[in-house]
Amino acid sequence: MEELVSMLIAENFLGFLVAGFGFCLIIMYSGIGAGVIVVPVLISFFAIDPVIAVGTGSAFAFMAKILISLVHARQEQIVWGEVWRFLVIAGPITGLIGVWIAFQAVSGEQESVNTVLTLLIVGAGSISLGAMFSPRVRTGFQRLPGYILSGATGAMMGFTGIGGGILVIPALTASRGLSIKSAVATSIPIGLALSFILAVILGKNGLLDQQLLLGLVLGTLIGLPVGQIGYKYVREKTVFLLVAVLIALAISGAVYNLLNTILSE
Repeated sequence: MEELVSMLIAENFLGFLVAGFGFCLIIMYSGIGAGVIVVPVLISFFAIDPVIAVGTGSAFAFMAKILISLVHARQEQIVWGEVWRFLVIAGPITGLIGVWIAFQAVSGEQESVNTVLTLLIVGAGSISLGAMFSPRVRTGFQRLPGYILSGATGAMMGFTGIGGGILVIPALTASRGLSIKSAVATSIPIGLALSFILAVILGKNGLLDQQLLLGLVLGTLIGLPVGQIGYKYVREKTVFLLVAVLIALAISGAVYNLLNTILSE
């Protein structure tokens, strides 16, 4: 109990709470996956170590997607056979990469791992921006075989905590012939499972910030009812542009921090 109270009154907790509130509204209004926004923002705006950002962001994504999955399950939009088929490939890859990251981080290679993860996160964020604005990028994903997209999703999730919708949805619509609504609904439990695998592996090795996670979750719980009230007043285009600007700023911040680290050595 004392530990919980100390986390609630900590200096940075209010910022984490506000961030969770904002993440909730962005995800609710835009449909953009949690990892695409959360991990780069934590690194750039809160100066969280990339490994901790990936671990904590994955735990946050897992918790946030539980409620969303329940909603889609009640509407019977999830194709569970495709969930298991996708996870057979993506799940083990995410797990193996998570184990490798944890081993490198706890064995004294934290700085090298942070550099690699930052570069990969910048790359994943750039791909996300490309998919948002370029039909050619989205079409290119759709032309890839399902097993390649499954493996790529597992790798991207393992290294960066990013990878749910950007790769899963094209795979389900192109390779499996699902409608866009079914693909979106089916992608959520896939992302949930991969986030859970990564969060457990990194969390067990101490690569997860409990105070940060608590702030994000509480902010999300506050944001849910507020978001539902304001949903009809928010223009989709405005949210889309806001998300794009936020991702671009987060990527730029990550690159700036990385260059500062390299130049200071």
